[in-house]
Amino acid sequence: MSESKYIAGCGKSVGKAQPMAGRKRKEYPKVVLKNVVRIFGQVTAETHKAYWQPRSAMATHLVCMRSAGWRTADYATLMTVSGFGICFAYERKEKFWLGWVPPPDAEGRIARATGFAVEWRTFEDPEWAWRFLKRMLNHRKAIRAPYDEELILAGYQEGTRKEDRRIFVLCDPFAHRGEWWPWQRFQGFFHSARGFSCVRHTRRIPKAPAREVAAEVMTNIVQWTHHHPLADNKDYGQVEWGLAGMAAYAADIDDPEVTPDQFAPGWLGGRAIYPQWTARRCTAVYLRGAAKEFPAAVGRHVRAAAKEYDNAYKAWGQWEKHLGREGKAPEGAWESPKHRKAGAVAIRKAVEHEKTAIIELAGALASLESSPS
Repeated sequence: MSESKYIAGCGKSVGKAQPMAGRKRKEYPKVVLKNVVRIFGQVTAETHKAYWQPRSAMATHLVCMRSAGWRTADYATLMTVSGFGICFAYERKEKFWLGWVPPPDAEGRIARATGFAVEWRTFEDPEWAWRFLKRMLNHRKAIRAPYDEELILAGYQEGTRKEDRRIFVLCDPFAHRGEWWPWQRFQGFFHSARGFSCVRHTRRIPKAPAREVAAEVMTNIVQWTHHHPLADNKDYGQVEWGLAGMAAYAADIDDPEVTPDQFAPGWLGGRAIYPQWTARRCTAVYLRGAAKEFPAAVGRHVRAAAKEYDNAYKAWGQWEKHLGREGKAPEGAWESPKHRKAGAVAIRKAVEHEKTAIIELAGALASLESSPS
């Protein structure tokens, strides 16, 4: 007798396999987390509308949180608390991966702020990875995995042979869709990465007080402006961090000797920049909310900093107008001294707004230290 397919999350059989002519064909179980697919579509629509090109690491983390019951979790909070939203990285020859470099302990900071604890798992054997994925998906837990754009693994189908296995992957944020990866593609992904790493939710932990979290965020903003925690990491070569990175990007744009072909192929300085400048808006949103946690004197500084991050976001919008989105920038913009000059001016304005924001946050921290109540 053929087996029924079962969709995790709906609690009922969705149909039986039909026998092939002349003999019966066994259908293997198919599990798809339909609620995760739905939440993925919602998060994608929200983040692209508000931030155009979000960082997929935080967008997929948000999908996992909401599917695990964190209904009020939001992208701006995850970006800012994690450290993603308050960072900036630039190196002329590097391609888009710079926009995805996480600060140390990003998930740990999210866990302390929200109670959503996770762990990284790494597998050197595809078979062990397959068994782990099946176990998690059978328990209705989505898995987040790094890729060019980070993935959500939301389903699987068994097969008579390994070659017949399939994995349902949510990986195309622009199309709001998922696709079935055949086993061969998963193995190729596995071997190209020299193993398989993923993030899974483990448990709920006590949250740190919101004021304590906000103070840590503000401290990180001020400190990382002067010295990013990854600045001493030799793996990142000539990367410029923070405001220095923005200034270096503006200088390259403004320099007629730096031609488009000197940037990483297909990038023109943009692909890594997009998710970083839109994060300025996340920082503004978070700080406006955090200001309510502090005494009035401190809150005034925090709200002033939020306003400056809004202004920085608007200044970057002028950069985008002259040199921005792939396929939407003015024709020949990168060969145009006028457009390049305007783009550089916009970035330098954004830098000045961030400098002012940092002064305000330093003032907030000083007030908090002198009057912690």
